[in-house]
Amino acid sequence: MDGGLQGEIVAVILLLVLATLAIAGVSVVKGLGEAATRSSVTYHSIDWTLKAIRGPLVLAWAIAVLAAGLVGLLWSQRLAAPLRVLSAAFERLGEGRFAGSLRVRSTDAHRELINEFSRMESRLHGMLSEERERAGLLSRDLDELAAMREEGSSERERILGLARDARALLGRFQL
Repeated sequence: MDGGLQGEIVAVILLLVLATLAIAGVSVVKGLGEAATRSSVTYHSIDWTLKAIRGPLVLAWAIAVLAAGLVGLLWSQRLAAPLRVLSAAFERLGEGRFAGSLRVRSTDAHRELINEFSRMESRLHGMLSEERERAGLLSRDLDELAAMREEGSSERERILGLARDARALLGRFQL
């Protein structure tokens, strides 16, 4: 995970914790203040005080849990979506299909990994293109060599078979 994303995650979690503490503190103060205005008694029992502040505290905790869940959902999308794209690209590459460059957003958490995959795929594509060209030249040379041999000879048939094999060598890759 990149440092910028880690810093962002830590900052938002700290912000959520601080917001939760602030809401809880305000709730406690508000609950105690409300309890004091409803009663002229200077001191209340702990049970009575807990009942007075229970509602605002539960509300503060519920808001904090929902906010944390929402942030977690958004971050999981931000982290998982680029990995799903990369996984699909790996699968295509494993089947011999080159996808070309993958679309990377500036906000993708794994953009360096995706960019590296795209560079690797591009290098593989170039190497296979060169090999396909070399196999084509080899096949052509073998066809010319076979043409110099007698029609129906076993040597000619063997050379023609090698030429077919050279043409088929890299044919399963979709460049």
